[in-house]
Amino acid sequence: MNVLLTAGTATVVIGGFLLLPELAFGDVFCDQDPECSSAHSRNKARLLGVLAGGLFVALVGTIVFLHTPPTRYTVVE
Repeated sequence: MNVLLTAGTATVVIGGFLLLPELAFGDVFCDQDPECSSAHSRNKARLLGVLAGGLFVALVGTIVFLHTPPTRYTVVE
């Protein structure tokens, strides 16, 4: 199994699961506090970076996986 493809896909899935609540409920409980809002903005940017990095690694892993020749086995009797 291609390690890059697996790691990139896992990063995208985990980053996506962490990003969804941040996008949906990030500023709901801040009550117009600018420090709280800026902290949530930084979290959104960080999680988008994780998501983009995971997509890049998964793309590189896919390219490597598609260009690697299949493993051939021969039976020796």
